[in-house]
Amino acid sequence: TSSHLTQDDKDKFVNAKPFSQVPGPKGLPFIGTLWTLLKNNGYYLKKPHLLHAQYKEKYGPIYKDKIVNLKVVLISTPEDTATLFKAEGKYPKRGRIKPWVIYREQRKKSNGLLTCEGKEWRKSRSVLDKKFLKVKDIAAYSDRMNQVISDLITYIKRKKVADNLNGEISNLQDALYKWSFETINTVIFNKRLGAFNDPPTPIAE
Repeated sequence: TSSHLTQDDKDKFVNAKPFSQVPGPKGLPFIGTLWTLLKNNGYYLKKPHLLHAQYKEKYGPIYKDKIVNLKVVLISTPEDTATLFKAEGKYPKRGRIKPWVIYREQRKKSNGLLTCEGKEWRKSRSVLDKKFLKVKDIAAYSDRMNQVISDLITYIKRKKVADNLNGEISNLQDALYKWSFETINTVIFNKRLGAFNDPPTPIAE
């Protein structure tokens, strides 16, 4: 348990229920709730946030789920999210993306911040913290990031009209990819690449 936890947080851990008592959908033998994600042409696979909202309503703000051999506990409130982050400790278990790890290991490359764990991750993260956790340094590129966010909002509004799906857009994931692509480039290179242009620039497609 991290030293950042309050006494109230520590008391909650002492009185926490075991995993077996956490509520959640029962699922089917072997596959768990996989069928719920796949049925109706993968409706909830495409919109997992709706399933999460449904489960939260039925089981409460903390519930468990099992998909094949993956067992997870899901939380829903900002307070629980804050408590979780406080309890991560010095070396949080972030969940490695195995294909990325294998790809880099086969090519004798270091894992980097996205794929490393433990002490290796802490070493890489501490270098970035010196720049990314100081208000003075963040202020240098906050205006550029805010402009990208404004362009994302404008893009979503435009897509809502064009897609005509009762207020939804057909591909939110693509919009978020554009946002992250533009944000990374404007922070690192101080350059916009035109992902939100209509049509997008060739380099952004």
